[in-house]
Amino acid sequence: MVAGEGGLSARLGQMELFNGLSLEELEALARLFEAGHCNQGAQLCREGHQGGSLYIIERGRVRVAKRTDHGFDEALKILGPGSVVGEMALLDGLPISATVTVMEPSRVLRLSARSFAALRLQAPSTTGVIVRNLCQILCRRLRGMNDQIRALKSDPNGLRQRILQARSGQRALSNAPAPVSIPSPNITPHVPQGQNVQAQADFLGQLTIFKHMSDRELRVLAGAFRAQISNNGDVICREGERGDKLYVVTSGFVNVYKTQSDGVQGALTMLPPGTLFGEVSLVDEGRRSASCVASGQVGLLVLSRDDFEALFTAKTPLSVRFVEALALDLSVRLRVVQAQFASIFALSVTNTLDFDDGEGQYMTDAQVEAFLKDVESELNHIEGNLGAGVLTTQELDTAVMNLFD
Repeated sequence: MVAGEGGLSARLGQMELFNGLSLEELEALARLFEAGHCNQGAQLCREGHQGGSLYIIERGRVRVAKRTDHGFDEALKILGPGSVVGEMALLDGLPISATVTVMEPSRVLRLSARSFAALRLQAPSTTGVIVRNLCQILCRRLRGMNDQIRALKSDPNGLRQRILQARSGQRALSNAPAPVSIPSPNITPHVPQGQNVQAQADFLGQLTIFKHMSDRELRVLAGAFRAQISNNGDVICREGERGDKLYVVTSGFVNVYKTQSDGVQGALTMLPPGTLFGEVSLVDEGRRSASCVASGQVGLLVLSRDDFEALFTAKTPLSVRFVEALALDLSVRLRVVQAQFASIFALSVTNTLDFDDGEGQYMTDAQVEAFLKDVESELNHIEGNLGAGVLTTQELDTAVMNLFD
């Protein structure tokens, strides 16, 4: 228990993660935090280890770093008072994605996994508000990744320099780890024929993030979705437009396109049945980052913002579980694309990106250009994963079990 809970509840209310909670909810939340003092060099969390706690920096600074493939810690950012760390691992239960080290004597507040689990059971509506705020934060981080990729693709020289910074690597791009997302082979497509709630519920029940829901909950959830058929070439959503719908592909395939630096529409990926897309714009009310076009006849389930808001404001156990499911999808998607993005810049062809490696080995201009084209292709693939994700990945399976089982 933290001394001065009254003051703490007021401070919590000023943080984005807890925005929208009532004073009573904030006071109850404050009682769950533990205060502590950390010396310089102490680690709040360590990359690769299991998480389990959320930390708020009250005083002092911490360094967030990620271990590269070559064994060095690359500093990602410095965080100061008011910053929150560990929130993703607290939700999805997956290993910590970066190491957080105290840079100077600091005071931190800790919310343990056990306390968070108790909060979910005793005050699900409070948890729902927190998790929805986390969705907003995750959406902003995903858009930040998208901006990074766009900046690199529009600046070939900057991309070249970024690759050259990693020239000590010992693996070729072709030997890069396979993408983490693994589509499930067990999705049975559903071609919408009118508003068949039971058929829609049966389809949604196949998706990893909804498998924890009861048949009754799935029917209620399915009733909030509208069935839609799009024909070949139909634009389902357009890049740059305000997004107000979330989509689930039930049959057929959807092509994802994005305007490239030369103004040409480039194909990023193709979305199969079982894919959810559009939730980032639905959650943060931002603009679409890509266009989605039907490839042949496509079956879709569509959730509008109005129905999403009605579902959330109902503050039922189902509404909380649905928001938690969205947060898990966003959290795992962010982890996947961050890992893919980092792997590109940790890779290099042996001795070929050095202008002078001490042994007189060089890379020809043609080899450099071919390598950079491979990198740009990988960036396009990551952009596709940013815009939409198959809701069946090994990480997501684990995260769902961690949270709901």
